[in-house]
Amino acid sequence: MLSAVTVAILTVFLLAGGPPMLARMTSALVSDLNSAHVIGVIEKIRAEVGRFYATTALINAGLGLAPAAP
Repeated sequence: MLSAVTVAILTVFLLAGGPPMLARMTSALVSDLNSAHVIGVIEKIRAEVGRFYATTALINAGLGLAPAAP
């Protein structure tokens, strides 16, 4: 449970913080040799999570509008 909460909080901060937060976090956690790889992986994760939220929003909008249609 604690791991799930930690992942959720980190995901929100990464999505909200954008590139400056990402750069600070990677510089603090990894060496210079791995930082480019870590940044690439995190950017891919951010893109996938963003796509998931957009898809979920479209599905929910469709489900909300469906009962209103005649």
